[in-house]
Amino acid sequence: MESLAKPDNVTEEDCVVPNTGVFHLRSVSAEADGPETIRALRCVEVQCAACSTVSSLSEGNGLVDLGGAGILTCNTCGARQGVSRVRFEEFVKRFPTGVLGGPGSLQASAPLQ
Repeated sequence: MESLAKPDNVTEEDCVVPNTGVFHLRSVSAEADGPETIRALRCVEVQCAACSTVSSLSEGNGLVDLGGAGILTCNTCGARQGVSRVRFEEFVKRFPTGVLGGPGSLQASAPLQ
C-alpha cells in the first residue's frame, strides 16, 4: 500500500488544528491594537469538542471578552472555557485567514465608543 506524502511546503505544525481543550478555534475576528495585538474580540468561530457543533460566537452570544482573555460558551451543550488573549493572538499570527478556509483575521478598526 502506498503512503500519502505531505507536500514539501507543508509542515507538521500546519496540519494541527488549534485546540484549546474544549474548543477548536477556526477563525478569530478582533479589533487590533497593533500589528499582532488584540484590543477587543469581535467574533470567534469554534467547534465544540464536546458536541461537535460549529458556532460563531460574539459578545452576548457565547463570547465574553475580559480584556486579557475570552470566555467561550457553546450555545448547544453549554461547554465553557476561558482562553487567554495571547492564545488568540498566536492563532491570528499563525492562521491569518483562519483554518479550513475560514474568514477570520485580525482586523484593524476604529475603537469602540
